[in-house]
Amino acid sequence: MYIFNIWNLKIVIMKKVFFSFFMLFSFFFFFRCSSDDHVAQINYQSMLLGKWKVMTMDTQIYKGDVLQSEEMGYPTHEHAIFTLEFKSGNDLDYYLRNLDDVEAEVMEGQGTYRIEGKTLFITIGDEGENYCEIVSITATNLTVQLKPDEFTEGGENFTRINYLNLVKL
Repeated sequence: MYIFNIWNLKIVIMKKVFFSFFMLFSFFFFFRCSSDDHVAQINYQSMLLGKWKVMTMDTQIYKGDVLQSEEMGYPTHEHAIFTLEFKSGNDLDYYLRNLDDVEAEVMEGQGTYRIEGKTLFITIGDEGENYCEIVSITATNLTVQLKPDEFTEGGENFTRINYLNLVKL
């Protein structure tokens, strides 16, 4: 008799656990939030506003999918002053001065930009639209991946990927 009562008690408990689990699952299934509600959406447009200076560049060279070489933290700010100022209304000012060649022409002017997702499109003069991917952005730091550059050396094909690391001025 005692074994029978324990067995019945186990069955009752299992039914309650199953029912509770089923109700909990149903609640989460029918009343769940969309995934967009859980992930904070980054407003790249507002975070980009302001003046940024290119400080370093990271370069990776691939042959197919295999990394062949990597140079991290090349101090571009020691060789050139390169700034981008993103303004409201999608206007852009740029400034580039080569510090290694005093006779080199200073390039400065205006352009436009637009953002689609994490892709930043920049148009300057007659050069057409170029793009880069925003890798990371904070209130003071920005890292972008430039469009991959395909090249051939010694009859072999390679891909160069450059990352620019900028600080907000």
